[in-house]
Formats: sequence, C-alpha cells, structure tokens
Amino acid sequence: MDFFNTIYYSTVATSLLPFIALALFPRALKGFSKQVRRGLIAYFIYNVLHHASQIILLDFLDSNPIPAAHISICIEFYILLYLFHAILPIKHIQVIAIAGLLPFLADAFWVTSLYEFVKLSGVIYFFANACFAFRIIYKIGLKKKESNFVTAFFLYFLVCFVHEAFGNLMIVNPLVLDMVFPLFALINAALSVAFMWGIIRSNHSSADKFTKQSLNSAY
Repeated sequence: MDFFNTIYYSTVATSLLPFIALALFPRALKGFSKQVRRGLIAYFIYNVLHHASQIILLDFLDSNPIPAAHISICIEFYILLYLFHAILPIKHIQVIAIAGLLPFLADAFWVTSLYEFVKLSGVIYFFANACFAFRIIYKIGLKKKESNFVTAFFLYFLVCFVHEAFGNLMIVNPLVLDMVFPLFALINAALSVAFMWGIIRSNHSSADKFTKQSLNSAY
C-alpha cells in the first residue's frame, strides 16, 4: 500500500467516528428536531459511502471513480440543503432545489463530461454550502447546539471551495499535489472529529437539560 492509499484509507476510517459517538451516546441528538436529526445522520452515512464508493471503484473494480464523484457532490448538496433548511428555513427553497441541478448537468454534459474531473459543479456546490452554513452562524450565533455542526461545515466547505478552485494547479503540478493531498485528507479527518465532538457536546447539553427538568419537577 503506497503513501497516498494509506492516508486515504485512514481518512475513510475517521468517517466512522460519528457513528461510534452515536453508539456511545444514542440520545445525543434527541435535542434536535426530527428533520435536523435526519439531515445529520444522512450526511454521516453519505460521508462513509462517498469514500467507500471511491475505494471500491478504484481499487477493487478497477473502474473510473469520477462519474461517482460527480453524482456524489450533487447528492451532498441536496442533503445539506435539507439540513440547513431544517435548522433555519431558506427562502425560495424550491427554486434553489431546482436550480441546484444545473451545475451538475453543466459539468457532466457541457463544461466537461462525467468521465472528467469535477470543475464547475464542485466550485458552485462548495461555495453554496459554505454560504448557507455562514448564514446560519450569522443568524443563530455560536452558542446554540446546531452551531457545533454548522461551524464545522462552514470551515470545511470554505477549504473545499479553495481546493476546488485551484484544483487544476494540483493536477498539472505533481509537487503541489504531493503537498496538498495529505493536508486535505487531514481536513477531511478533522471534519469527522468535529462531528464526533459535536455529538458529545450535544449529549452533554441534553443531559444538562434533563437534569434541570428533573430538579424542577422535584421542587
């Protein structure tokens, strides 16, 4: 196993951390609405399946993983659109949902193709995700339990946007790729760690709320 595979496999392993945290604290997300819980769990599942599909296609089926990557970031956009809307309603959500298909279609059939690296759609989706996350942080602040996850999304997609915007430089220059790939893998791992920490923090908040309710009932 070469250096890049070792790093990538390690990153995939960290994507399981939120599920480990949920197994240890099964009531951690009870303080969120049903829609927010669904959105978070859907993203946790997506994160694992995205990395797993890339490994299966590339290493086991010896197939081109790029078509799956095109579809994957489009699915990611809609999962996050659902989650962000559940946390803080987005105006004209139906229009945004319909327009969200355009970058995927443009990248797949016009700007490039399904078998070429993601370009336009990656930049647009990552920038949109960062903007939606920033909007929530701006509106609700950093003290609410939702911000434990939204802040991680904002920082992650801001980095993704920069990474995607200058992706051509990394493809052309192998030296740059060698330097950036481990860093970007570390950022992906940090996102999973942030999710795990958010679940632990949410569990503590739920436990504190339950304790206060119990004390109030006692009096």
